[in-house]
Amino acid sequence: MGRVTTLSKTLIVLLACTMHYGHAQPTTGPASQPASQPATGPVIQGMVLNESGGGIARATVRIESLDAAADDPPLVEVVSNSTGDISAQLPRPLQGSVRVRVHMDGFNDFVDEYEVSDPENPPFIDATLTGTAILAGRVSAAATGKPLAGVAVRCETGLRSLNAQTDADGEFSFTNVTRGNATLTFTAEGFGIERRIVGIMTNHAKTDIQLRPERAVQVNVEDNLGKPAAAVAIEALIEPSSDYIEATTDANGRASLKGVHPEATAIQFRLNGDRYVRNREFVKSISMPDPATQPEQPLSVTRRLTVRIAARMTGKVVNAAAEPVSGARVFVGKQLRPDMPTTWTDDEGKYELARLEPGFSIVSFQHLDYATTIRECRLPPDQVTTVDAKLLPGKPLGGTIVDNQGRPVGAVFVSADSWKGYETLGLRLLTGDDGRFGFDNAPDGEIEFSFVKPGFGPPVTQTLTAGKSDYRIILKEQAVAPDGFAAEARIKTGDAMPDLVVTDTDGMQYKLADLRSKYVFLDCWASWCGPCIAEIPNVKALREATRDRTDFLLLGISLDRDRDAFKAAVKKHGMDWPQVFGPKSGGTEVFEALNGVGIPYTCLIGPDGKILAQNIRGPDTVDEVKKHLPKKKE
Repeated sequence: MGRVTTLSKTLIVLLACTMHYGHAQPTTGPASQPASQPATGPVIQGMVLNESGGGIARATVRIESLDAAADDPPLVEVVSNSTGDISAQLPRPLQGSVRVRVHMDGFNDFVDEYEVSDPENPPFIDATLTGTAILAGRVSAAATGKPLAGVAVRCETGLRSLNAQTDADGEFSFTNVTRGNATLTFTAEGFGIERRIVGIMTNHAKTDIQLRPERAVQVNVEDNLGKPAAAVAIEALIEPSSDYIEATTDANGRASLKGVHPEATAIQFRLNGDRYVRNREFVKSISMPDPATQPEQPLSVTRRLTVRIAARMTGKVVNAAAEPVSGARVFVGKQLRPDMPTTWTDDEGKYELARLEPGFSIVSFQHLDYATTIRECRLPPDQVTTVDAKLLPGKPLGGTIVDNQGRPVGAVFVSADSWKGYETLGLRLLTGDDGRFGFDNAPDGEIEFSFVKPGFGPPVTQTLTAGKSDYRIILKEQAVAPDGFAAEARIKTGDAMPDLVVTDTDGMQYKLADLRSKYVFLDCWASWCGPCIAEIPNVKALREATRDRTDFLLLGISLDRDRDAFKAAVKKHGMDWPQVFGPKSGGTEVFEALNGVGIPYTCLIGPDGKILAQNIRGPDTVDEVKKHLPKKKE
């Protein structure tokens, strides 16, 4: 297993990646220029993709002048290869821009302009095609057969979500739908939410649906003092359909859930409100009566739930001269976690944190120009507690990391794990090629540090003291990782995924704790990690087995720092699923929260935001994942 650690945001410098995902070196069709005039212009590469990120083969790509007429010959014309890759060399160097047209039967044409003046930096053609299919249908009531008007219909096609509403005859239609599987969701007042997967093989598809009455569900929410809890936001996850329903309690703490399917067996809840402790998980659950034992009109269900009254905290952060310190990070918790309550001081050094867990708390104040200050306090419920802090300069602490031959070791993750029993000091960095590490403002006293690098065995732990900058840390290189080594996950199976957000290289954003109705498989990897590369065929098999599932998302989390190495690996190994890469993508924060030590690391997240399984690897990857997935509806 390769061993890595995540990096502090302020210490990683990566180049943003705007590529799409390729598979192999492209093969192209013939260029339009005569053979007697060899091309001397820049080579333009790119990909033609569908909305799901898959390559489109045999698409025609024409590159032409901006003033070219429709019947003018192009500067060059090529055809995408079997994985959607394209490569086209312009006949001569050009100044300004060119127009790119991409055509493929069954898809709308793609047209865009690209700047080609700089031959050293040619553009990358990023062509995602949308479909031309029409999907229509009719919605009626199951009990009467009469058409239902005003039904909200959502169509998920590719990575787009289209919306429509039925007319007076109960009919709806969507255009520009991509061929393949589309998911339709039907929502109407008084009826249970229905979902249907439709296979679209031609440019015209039709489906009819009948809606059944909803199960009436009323929720009464109280606080921990037994009083009605008003203005509580209720998020409900319905089983087994994974429907997501929202509601808000009234002044009496009551709320009705609309659209619960008549065959619902259980409901999980997440309850939140400005006055109450933040609830990050779907922890409340109720079982529903067996629908087989109920009459045609489903019986109403009433359940009582409880929320806890929260605490609030305010304060001011100053330096030794009593001047306000702006931009100081303030967070509450015993360990560094991405989902801990966090805020930053304003220009006056002031801060405020709400919806906190009452009782004993540890508050940490961090700023690069000062030593971290940690305070202990007790937060009473339903009250505002003032916790001020004074930040003072620390002392330098540093040294050099070398191997057993005395050579400097770069890319070592250095982390202060404990100081006076606290685990929230926040001193972290990655060494450069010279093996040096250093902190300008370490606090007085002994600090327990860990030093980790892939290929150098388990973490090395040493106790260091501020004021000394010539420490010498020795890491012993291992050619092969120990048999059976597996880094212990920081979040256990069954725990809730923290509120983390990642952005893939196409700009698509995912909130991992709240991907409604989705099963999410995360694959943390890097191009330099041999075991990761060996696992790619198993991940690709999972991709093929789940490609047509709209309730499943495969997401790669790359820990690469080299943009070119990342691009080359994605292209070489045909990784056509979304990838997260870069300093602002959130990928390193996700890995740190979940594992933080070794890759390859994988985990499967359920629709309720809880981790179903971790470290699924090997030839049985597909079978192991499918054990957790509901069977597809045909």
